[in-house]
Amino acid sequence: MQTIARANRVFGKKLNGLVVDYVGVFRNLQKALAIYGSGGGINEGETPVKDKSVLVEQLKNAILEITAFCKERGIDIQKIQTPMVLIA
Repeated sequence: MQTIARANRVFGKKLNGLVVDYVGVFRNLQKALAIYGSGGGINEGETPVKDKSVLVEQLKNAILEITAFCKERGIDIQKIQTPMVLIA
């Protein structure tokens, strides 16, 4: 798990990491996550690792929901995302 955590850390100009699984590291990672990463919510044989496409779809839905939530309340998301320039 540490190998993947280190590869995924960003720093400076490094935006992401890549782990190439030549020897079944992912399979062993799934086993380790099932034991140590469950937080009590995962049953034996299950894994907390999800298909990225499922997570992307959940993120898209969350963005749509929060956008609608803000719009209903008259919140301009563009203004929130635009950095403020303070003049001293």
